[in-house]
Formats: sequence, C-alpha cells, structure tokens
Amino acid sequence: MKIINDSELLHIIHNTLNEIDERLIDHGFRVAYLLREMMIQDGSYSEEEIRDMSMVAILHDIGAYKTDEIDAMLGFESRHIWKHAVYGYLFLKYLSPLKQLSSVVLYHHVPFQDYGLYDIPYPKLTQMLHLVDHCDLYLIRKEKFPDDFHDRLSTEEYDPELTALLKKTVQKSNVVEVITHEHHENRLMEELHFNEQEILQYISLISYSIDFQSKHMVAHTITTTSISKTLGTLLKLSDIQIQKLMYGALLHDIGKVATPVSILEKPGRLTASEMKIMREHVTHSIHILKGTMDNEIVQIAVRHHEKLNGKGYPYGLSEKDLTLEQRILAVADIFSALSGKRSYKEAFDKQQMMHILYQMADEGAIDSTIVDICHEHFHTIMENIETDCIPLLSTYHHIEYEYEHILQVIGKKG
Repeated sequence: MKIINDSELLHIIHNTLNEIDERLIDHGFRVAYLLREMMIQDGSYSEEEIRDMSMVAILHDIGAYKTDEIDAMLGFESRHIWKHAVYGYLFLKYLSPLKQLSSVVLYHHVPFQDYGLYDIPYPKLTQMLHLVDHCDLYLIRKEKFPDDFHDRLSTEEYDPELTALLKKTVQKSNVVEVITHEHHENRLMEELHFNEQEILQYISLISYSIDFQSKHMVAHTITTTSISKTLGTLLKLSDIQIQKLMYGALLHDIGKVATPVSILEKPGRLTASEMKIMREHVTHSIHILKGTMDNEIVQIAVRHHEKLNGKGYPYGLSEKDLTLEQRILAVADIFSALSGKRSYKEAFDKQQMMHILYQMADEGAIDSTIVDICHEHFHTIMENIETDCIPLLSTYHHIEYEYEHILQVIGKKG
C-alpha cells in the first residue's frame, strides 16, 4: 500500500515549486504538458520515456531557488543563466530516479546554434525542453501563444525540425485550450504513475534540495527522519505508523523553500522580525501540504513546533491535541538541531543535549517519556544518524564540487 499516491506526490511537488517565485507559478507543469504532447506527436518515444521526461520538465527549475537568476530567465538571457541549470542537473543526477536524463536540465538553456560547443547526450530532448520552456515564458509575459511565439521560431535559437513539430502539435491537439483553461495539471496527474520507491525518492529530492540551501542545514531533514524512525521503533509503533512518521519528518521543513537563505545562514541570534519570518516556514508548509495527502501525515509534519504546555506555534496546541507521532517528531527536530552545527553554534555533546531536553520536559514543553528514551538509547540514535547521514553528506560534497567544476568548464567555453 502506498502511503503517498501518484497524484498526492505531484500536488506536493507542484505546491512546493510554486513557493519559489510567484512569477513561476505552474511553470514546470505547463512546460511538462507541452513537452509531453510534443513527444506523443513525435511518435518515437515509449510511455516510460514520456513519463520520465515529463518529470524532468516539471523539475527543470528546481535549482532556481539557490540562485538569483529568475529575472534573467524571464528575460530570455539564455547564455548567462547556467547556475540554476547546473544545480538542477546535479539534484536530479544525485537525488532522483532521473539520473540518466539529468543532462537535459544542464543544457536546457543552450540555444540550437551553440550545440556544437557542448557534448549534449540527448540533443533532441534537450532542445525540445528549451523550446517549450520559452513557449511558457511568453505565456508568463502575457504574450499571445502560439501566434506571437511562432513569429520567433525561425531564429537560430531553435531547431527547425522541432519548431515544425511544435506547430504540428498545436494544430493537431488542443494544448492551447488545455493550458489556457488550466486543465494541464489534471491531465498530467491522470497520466503519470510511480512505484513506491520512486515516490520516496521524489519526496526526498524535494526535501533535501531545500536543505541544501544552507550549508548548516544539509543533514537536518535526514537526521530528524533518522531519529524519528529510531524513536518510533523503540516506542513500538506499527510499520504503518513508522512510515507515516517518516514521511512527516521528511516533509516537516518543506516550507523553508520560501525562507530567505540570509535568515537560514545568519550567524548569531535572529532578531524578532527575522524570527517571525523563520516561523512562517510552518505556514508555508501548511499551504504546500494541506489537502494533498493523508491528513495524519500533514499534521505530523506541521505540528513539530507545538508544545505540550500550549506555548508552541503555529496553533498553540496543548498535550491533549498532540498524538504520539507528533510528539516524537517534535523531540526529534530538537535533538537534530542540538546535535548539529549551525551558523550560530557548534554541535552540542550528550550532556548539553540531554540537559536541554530534560529542561524542556520539566517545563512541560515536550514529552518526558520520549526524552527518557533519548537518554537511554542515545548512542543507538547517534549511530543510526551517522549511518543514515554519511551517504547524503557525501552527495552534498559531490554536488558542491561538481557545481564549481562545471561552471569553470563552461566559463572557459565562453
């Protein structure tokens, strides 16, 4: 049984991407729909290839929140906006089921006349994404599609064979009507299907790519998830409960996609106004997750800052309102923050961590039974954190190294 189903996954991705920049709302899904219709019209692609390229298109700007390139993207400055494409490529390469097609994202802003400068593994698919990406940017700019766009198709920016395919697709299908009336999302959600492992990978991709905004937050979600699973097991939760707890932990900070990196990375304590912005990540999480899936998972995710004594946020709930799974995640989140290095502190040792956790339990903020288990099984929890975190930290370092290397190589090519 899938804890999160296909359409729920797509709703989560859709809502998360929409938090990056209001000018790009629904952009990835419109691009995916246009690309899918072109691939179907072409007739040479399998259902699996169309599905995977649809996901590449949906996620093609996932690296945009790490850069300042959105203004340039909307201005069609293709030759100067590599950074978000490089991050997007690396996220798909290392964190998703789309490794084989990840290069399509890397080169999706390269104009057709420059293809000879690069070794592009999938030139046709890459140029197809470039073409439909620009189609949608014209829509965002409120220009008439397809008429105004067709006037520009004869330039060296685009492969003439694919511009002909686009025209044929527009003529033979109702893509313009579907996009104009915003039915493209439903069409995609009806057609895209995934197995359980793929769903977990895509959820992890979204969560970890958000963590990668800040060098001090890289392992926070995986650490919190690891602690939650260990505590859930020690408290003898059922397999289904542990799975729901795990997904709640994976998604608990998804709203930080809308939090400025300057606040996430600030050395020293946050001001009152900055703390207000930081706390709004829970509100953003609610906007992203509410109504998308099992409400039990949503509430596990969005209540991790609630306290048993009613002094938490965003709702000010109290002990009677909070389930065991919600209490576990609240403790796991604090444990993770204490055990990790932050911009304003070093990692705490066991004595410091347990002192703070017991102090919070004595104040009635968190569950004392769960804190007792943290103390009793501290080394097991820490060993599991290390086991779970090492692969992700290795991936992070690979991504940062390759990012700099790729930008250097591209810079030499002009």
